[in-house]
Formats: sequence, structure tokens, C-alpha cells
Amino acid sequence: MGDMLLQAGLSLAAILALFGIAAWLGLGRGTRIADAAHAKALAQEADGGFEPVDALVGPDGRTALVRGDDDRFIAIKVHGAHFAARPISREAIAIGRDGTLAIASGDRLFGRLAIALRQPPPDWLTRAQRVD
Repeated sequence: MGDMLLQAGLSLAAILALFGIAAWLGLGRGTRIADAAHAKALAQEADGGFEPVDALVGPDGRTALVRGDDDRFIAIKVHGAHFAARPISREAIAIGRDGTLAIASGDRLFGRLAIALRQPPPDWLTRAQRVD
């Protein structure tokens, strides 16, 4: 019994030490979409044939929607210490009365995104659906 408790204690100490090292190194922190230019670069990296012209980044820097010159869209989100991107159809974008941009990716693993709009939506989103 004593050996099992010792082993459990040492395992817990090792886990806490790894957690402390990761925190000290800053792993997983600070991963953000810095601005519209950063969002456009991420979208172009995700799809080499995509030419971004407009981007909208959430106030927390964790989500973005980028429009291409061919009127295609790419949604981007922070996923751990990395970024994930998915093509999005115009029909999957909705602007709520509460000023939230809702994006339904159609991908269960990517999920739904929401971007709080601090001001009226940009002109390039005015054709998006309105939801109640």
C-alpha cells in the first residue's frame, strides 16, 4: 500500500512539474490572430489559391472571417497553440440582431464560431443572412 501511495505521489509531482515547465515556457499562451493582415496571411497559407481581400477579426483574437477576391470565405480559429481554417459558404454566415456574427462551419470538429461585432458589419458582409 505504501509503495502505491509513493508511486501515485511521484506521478503527481511529475505531472505538476511538466505543467510548471509548460507554463514557464509560455506554451499555449498568446496564440492570437493579431489583426486583419495576420488573418489574411493565415487564410492564404491554408489555401494557396485563395487571394484574401477583406478580414474581420474577433475582439479576443481567437476567431476571424476572411473574404477572398472570388467571394469565397475562410473561417479561422485558434486551436491550442495553432490555427485551424475551413472554407465557409456565404449561406453559413449570419448576423444576429445582437451584433454577433455567427459562422456555421458544417464541420463537427471545427464547430460553430461567433464573432462579436463592435460596430456595424462591414459592407462586404451586408448580404449575409439576418437572424432573429
